[in-house]
Amino acid sequence: MAGILYRAAMEGITYQLAEGLATMKRACRDEFKPSTLLVVGGGSHNQLWRQMLADVLQLELRFPREKESAALGAAFQAGAAVEALKQKCGGKVVSMDAYVLEQNIDIEEDVVRPTTDTRILNMYRDGRERHFRYSQLLFAKSKKNC
Repeated sequence: MAGILYRAAMEGITYQLAEGLATMKRACRDEFKPSTLLVVGGGSHNQLWRQMLADVLQLELRFPREKESAALGAAFQAGAAVEALKQKCGGKVVSMDAYVLEQNIDIEEDVVRPTTDTRILNMYRDGRERHFRYSQLLFAKSKKNC
């Protein structure tokens, strides 16, 4: 039973990430076409979740070697904010995007690519549709009670 709950939690998180990615794609239209995703955090060490995420998002996944990659990301954001402040104060003009992209990140050699197995892809597509439908029902009821 615990394995089923664990799997359901991983799928739920994955489907929510997929919804976030879909929202970004809609908001940015043709400007946002990721082909690779850098995955960080404790869950990124789980081989099952790595493959599930690649399959659902249909993206190639890469992984930083840095064990505290979430903290590293926060440091990059802080550095980008400092660069933005320099711009306001007449310093060197560097966009936040450019600053973050200039940073060197040591990446694992392991790359996880999405499956081409239509049976698995259909299973995840159906699961994502159910997850989205049930989430809409759940949150629609929650909003009425506020």
